[in-house]
Amino acid sequence: MDDRQNSLLLWFATGLACLYFGWSYYSLSKATGIFSSLFGSLGVELPVSTRLVLATHILLYPLLFIGASAVVIAKELLVRSNLYRLLITLMVVFVVYSVNFCIAYVLLLPLQDLAKKLGGAS
Repeated sequence: MDDRQNSLLLWFATGLACLYFGWSYYSLSKATGIFSSLFGSLGVELPVSTRLVLATHILLYPLLFIGASAVVIAKELLVRSNLYRLLITLMVVFVVYSVNFCIAYVLLLPLQDLAKKLGGAS
């Protein structure tokens, strides 16, 4: 492959990464709203980590997902090595995926505690 084809493939990977970040932002924002309503109606005691995510998600999610998109686009313009461009894209996708997983885990913590209490009550 010549350098032009490699560059086009790397831009395509960057576009896919940005689509993933957008989808993650949308789905996590929607899920956070649902969990916030659920926890409010149940009146359960929330762990500190869950309260922190619910309190900061309006600032945290755009910072994470739009920031990740900005990083992968900026590196396409600033980094010359094709290998480094690909590695940076993969690294940012992995970090966003990991943070996504952690946020989902934190949102599910109160439900796990509630299930344990209900399971022990019977």
